[in-house]
Amino acid sequence: MESKSIEANYVDLIEVHSSNENVTAYVGDSQKFSCNASNTIFRQWQYKNGSSRPVGLSNTSNGRISITSNFELLLTNISVHDEGIYQCYLSSNLEAIYLIHYLSVQGNCRLGTRTQCLT
Repeated sequence: MESKSIEANYVDLIEVHSSNENVTAYVGDSQKFSCNASNTIFRQWQYKNGSSRPVGLSNTSNGRISITSNFELLLTNISVHDEGIYQCYLSSNLEAIYLIHYLSVQGNCRLGTRTQCLT
């Protein structure tokens, strides 16, 4: 009987090129979060507010949330309801990790950036 060898290629450990962030934004501002890593087979942005379970994020029809081609999360026209934890879930064949970004939103507009703001 002839023997055959099978070669398996596994992804190495994840190399993260971004860091966790704590950011304060004002109502109406825009904010971009980075999730730059290599050796991943799966990446997903998630949102968590308070004790809720994380919710997967994707490009939305209202255009306020978008994920760029570089897998950056872009929030535009921020409201106080956007405050919370934004986490980037990364996985490979060997491990899974989260990058955590916390967004704090100030209810008052920054002077000179918007003429009308919602609180």
